[in-house]
Amino acid sequence: MTGFYLAGYHIFACFAFMLYFLGHKVVYHMEGRSQENIVNLFGQQPRMVWLFVEGVEIETPIHQLKEGDVVAVKAGEPIPVDGIIVDGFGMIDQHMLTGESQPVEKEPGKNVFALTLLLSGKLYIQVEKTGHDTLSAQITQILQQTSKHNSEIALKGQRLADQTAFPNLIVSVIALPVVGFRGAVATLGNGLGANARIVSLLATMNYLSIASEQYILIKDGRAMETLKDVDTIVFDKTGTLTIDQPHVARIHVINSALSENNILIFAAAAEYRQPHPIARAIINAAEEKKLHLPDIDDASYEVGYGIKVTINNCLVRVGSTRFMINEGLTIPARLDNLQNNCQAQGHTLISVAVDNNVAGALELHATVRPEAKQVIQDLKEKIFAFVLSPVTMKNLPKNYQRN
Repeated sequence: MTGFYLAGYHIFACFAFMLYFLGHKVVYHMEGRSQENIVNLFGQQPRMVWLFVEGVEIETPIHQLKEGDVVAVKAGEPIPVDGIIVDGFGMIDQHMLTGESQPVEKEPGKNVFALTLLLSGKLYIQVEKTGHDTLSAQITQILQQTSKHNSEIALKGQRLADQTAFPNLIVSVIALPVVGFRGAVATLGNGLGANARIVSLLATMNYLSIASEQYILIKDGRAMETLKDVDTIVFDKTGTLTIDQPHVARIHVINSALSENNILIFAAAAEYRQPHPIARAIINAAEEKKLHLPDIDDASYEVGYGIKVTINNCLVRVGSTRFMINEGLTIPARLDNLQNNCQAQGHTLISVAVDNNVAGALELHATVRPEAKQVIQDLKEKIFAFVLSPVTMKNLPKNYQRN
């Protein structure tokens, strides 16, 4: 910059000076946006929680919680802490941490994690970890370091700029008698390596930001530079190949007095107010068949391991086999066989009971991403090898593995 001023290029020097710091400002802005996207991806912890003390629920700031406290969480609320369930049953959506699209049932003695979502039921959770000690907070902290990792190109640019600083100065001195003062100043100000450092940082953080918006998490920006050397892709979660919305594949009739449509109507009416993917799958199936859903009696609406409602003076229960057993219902042998077959194939079975008898069941399958097959075919053409992890092989249905 001093050379530009001495050469009389005052406006150009000021413009170059402005561009230099503008580039750094853009870098800092992109870094902040990338970190913000990651934080937004995992959501924010609630500021207030319901502390359970001697049979009374007291609204308490989350930072006042300590290990051993018991908090109450209702349906639709995020779980604020890492802990163990001491009372209650519920269905939890934890795909943000595990990648699994289907909700999981939790009972006393099971572990739960902060920022997963309680879809149904009510839980009393004994606090083990809060705040920055929770699993989600640790993951977020790791990911926030992503944008701070310099890429290999940026590091090379930095090293090149450092190594060529003194030689560049010597060359500019030599150029002074040859091309004059202006030429020497131009040689001195070429900034060899500096451009690669700034531009590569901007490009890396921009791609990391776009990836985080698409729920693609990259721990280190340098990982993207090694993609050209990758020859094997490992799918370790079924959610990678499937979307978070299953679909009703089959309806099993156990009580011959009811039809498939009757069973679907009862199940969809009961699940109508539920936000989780299983409920949406059942409701979507009823809508596709253009079935009319009756109203339910609000006074008898109960949520736990399943749902219990009154529809047209009939007591309807919808939920897992465990829910039916807890309700004191007799499980038909056919339902047991269906449950075992579904577990072997990686499907979900939702039982439907009318009054005190199991009337039927809905078989839900994972929905493969429309682009998954084509993407794999395209990658195979690039001579990639594909591996399904043992967990995925166990959980992914056989027909999906073949496809």
